[in-house]
Amino acid sequence: IQKLAPITKFCEGKLNTNFSLTTEINNQLSPIINTINSSGQLTTDNLTVMNYPVLNKISEELNMNGLNQLKLKKVNINYLIENGLLNIDTFNLNLPQGLDAKVVGGTEINNEMNYALLSSIPASLLANNKAFNKVKSKMNSIGSVPLEMIITGDFKDPKISVNFKNQAKDIISVVSEKAKEKVKEKASDEAQKLIGKAQIEADKIVATAKTQANKTREEGLKL
Repeated sequence: IQKLAPITKFCEGKLNTNFSLTTEINNQLSPIINTINSSGQLTTDNLTVMNYPVLNKISEELNMNGLNQLKLKKVNINYLIENGLLNIDTFNLNLPQGLDAKVVGGTEINNEMNYALLSSIPASLLANNKAFNKVKSKMNSIGSVPLEMIITGDFKDPKISVNFKNQAKDIISVVSEKAKEKVKEKASDEAQKLIGKAQIEADKIVATAKTQANKTREEGLKL
């Protein structure tokens, strides 16, 4: 779980799950990550996330205190893992300072993240944010600011892209489709590997048959 969802290492509290899972195992009886296929739901009524590098980076990018500690209450997350690639459905998240957000995206086998976080933040909380101060004069209203945030990179060294735009409904579908494409690409790669292995085995069978046929022919000529 920590391989595909490293955030669990920074959590304290109770997490419930209902899932189905199939996987191959290695000689140490550990799951082979790129063979994991699973679907299910994660739920929690009380979970605290502390010192998670992604949250620290978000707090730094927004220049807002308090975002590096997250208290999760009544969160339901539906997920799908195909060939070791994690994809989560859009879910609602309550952030500190009374902020609501939506999150969608996924994580690759190598811990590369591709998530989108969407929220609406009171302009008063962004007074010290340089990126917001550059664009606020172009906004019709600055009472509440639409925020889109793209989170990529490894969880130890996350890359955060922050935009204050009114494109929330578009970015959700874009990130979700990207995550789905990753799954399709991985599935296609695995299929090609299987086809390649099957072809090698077929070539071996044909070669063996030819050798046996030649041997039988030679023995017939001797007779």
